[in-house]
Amino acid sequence: MTLWMSLTAVSSADEPPLPLTLPAALELFRRQNLQLVAERFQVEAARADQITARLFPNPQLSLNGTYLEPQTPKLGDAQFSARVDWLIETAGKRTTRTEGAEAAARVEEEHLFDVVRQLTMDVKEAFYSILLAREHLHLSQENLRRFDEILRINQIRFQGGGISEADLIKTRLQKLNYQNDVITATLELRTAENRLKSLLGLPPSQVIDVQGDLGRRPPLPPLPELREQALAARPDLKSQQEAVRQLESQLRLAKAQRVPDVTVGVEYDTTGPDYHPALGGGLSVPLPIFNRNQGEVLKAQKLLDAAHAQRDLLTQQIGLETEQAYHETTENLTLVSAFESGLLNDAQETLTIAERAYQKGGTTLLDLLEAERTFNTTRLNYAQALFNVQKGFLDLEGAVGTELEHAAP
Repeated sequence: MTLWMSLTAVSSADEPPLPLTLPAALELFRRQNLQLVAERFQVEAARADQITARLFPNPQLSLNGTYLEPQTPKLGDAQFSARVDWLIETAGKRTTRTEGAEAAARVEEEHLFDVVRQLTMDVKEAFYSILLAREHLHLSQENLRRFDEILRINQIRFQGGGISEADLIKTRLQKLNYQNDVITATLELRTAENRLKSLLGLPPSQVIDVQGDLGRRPPLPPLPELREQALAARPDLKSQQEAVRQLESQLRLAKAQRVPDVTVGVEYDTTGPDYHPALGGGLSVPLPIFNRNQGEVLKAQKLLDAAHAQRDLLTQQIGLETEQAYHETTENLTLVSAFESGLLNDAQETLTIAERAYQKGGTTLLDLLEAERTFNTTRLNYAQALFNVQKGFLDLEGAVGTELEHAAP
């Protein structure tokens, strides 16, 4: 068995190939992708911070025993006391801290949605890359079979004295190029399949059967509608907006820290030989003379200003990404229409004419190979144009933050 045949042979696995449509691949990705699993744990950790933010400070219990004569201690001369102190937060610090924790949790949730958005694009691109690589492999195998027929004809013509031995040797050497194309396309397909397996959490030994069509595409909505959808749906923009709200809460909390908290205490004492009870209370308030949390207030304000700038920058980038992806998609659609309007048929007809002429001895091998190259280049460029259209739609989905299949035409 030759090298290219061994590369194209199906792996000897006990399990049948796993059929994968695009929806099935996306469902598998959402269940098994390890990066998504890790991001979900980050969301749960942020939600745990919400619980911590809602909690009240714990009261503090203090117990004390004092002997009036340390050198000759007597129980009757001892003084015992028990005290409970409780910190009371003022100026709505607990409420503000809770709001900040809730905003932080929403930041993590939107970040998870953004990771899903980006990885979904990767899954779709890997899926369509397999379709493109499979088309390349099919075309290279078809070219090899066609050239095998040419080689067979040349051997017959050589035996009949129609061509020289040098021409026959050139034909045999040319076959190596077609075999190399098959090997290259096979490795390209294996690489694309491994990338999809990695995203879906599948083992390397799993054989997959990707089922789809490069020509299927959703309708293209108008650009203004896409811009509106992007600003409303992009999870990274939502995450940045929640980050602004979180920093606003931190600024309010920093300002609230300028108001001193109050510590209230209740004390129970026993003194003297008869342990006379005494009950007392106390109030403790720090005096904000020097430290009025000036540094933290200024820091929180500058972080909030930076977050506003980052939000505005992201809004601008989303608009540019949407417009760029839209124009690239329309240009690629125009190119595909050009291929489908006649270029493919012209390339096929040119090759057919050249093959018939060569079989009858009416043209040279060089002319035939030139027709082959033109046909191959046209077919490859058409497949690449179809892929570029799909890639353009993926970029649009990434820029908008929603699937275009559900968008209005």
